[in-house]
Amino acid sequence: TATGTNLKWYVTATGGSAAPSVTPPTGTTGTLTYYVSQTNSFGCEGPRASLTVNVRPSPVVTIAARSMPAMVFCVGDSMVLQATSATAISYQWQKGSTPLPGATRDTFTVSATATYGVIVKDMYGCADTENVYVMENPLPKPALSPTEVLFCPGTTVMLYASPKTSGYRYDWYKDNVLMGLDTATYNVPVGLPGVYQVTIKDIYTCVTKTNLSYVSTYPAMTKPEIVQTGISLKTKIAYSTYQWYRHYKAIPGANTRTYNMSFD
Repeated sequence: TATGTNLKWYVTATGGSAAPSVTPPTGTTGTLTYYVSQTNSFGCEGPRASLTVNVRPSPVVTIAARSMPAMVFCVGDSMVLQATSATAISYQWQKGSTPLPGATRDTFTVSATATYGVIVKDMYGCADTENVYVMENPLPKPALSPTEVLFCPGTTVMLYASPKTSGYRYDWYKDNVLMGLDTATYNVPVGLPGVYQVTIKDIYTCVTKTNLSYVSTYPAMTKPEIVQTGISLKTKIAYSTYQWYRHYKAIPGANTRTYNMSFD
């Protein structure tokens, strides 16, 4: 407060050159002292008063994803962002450049892809801002094929899990029981009927399940019975295809239900 007609600013308590104003440098922290005097209408200068300026360090804030290896969260899930600052006393989260109402704690939960930031202030009102880009995991819906398969007993059928990506983990289940296969295996030959499914975990630890694959076998065939009438041989019941053998060797052309024996 001054009652005179002019203010004179100095950087020393006595002597020195006066300036009409001073601007404290804020490039470094520390304590600066300035002096100011006033003059009356006759040009007489009064004593100098001192003013101490403290340049405080700005707060520093960082943002991390709590319990996640990256700024990626799983489809249908959410992520907790954790702001850390040694000197902050207030927090204000924002989406893009828009402040989020009520988001004034050191944590904030996000569930959509966007750029999020936090503004922190310390006890002196000094501020710092940090921004991060958070993305929903782009993992496509996995699939297991074929979805239904019917095959002959004693043979195998191949099941395929997709996407087949290096670094993914594949856990195979048969009738809801873990099969204990190598977790890098995305194609599996199976020989037993059942309901199969695969749980896939990606590099961001997101887990999702494939559709179900229903595997069945045809009824087991009975051993054919042969009825002989003279030199004519015939199967007791009809089948779809035939191959007659003699001394364990296939007889060329003997592919019908009836075979007439030859004694050559």
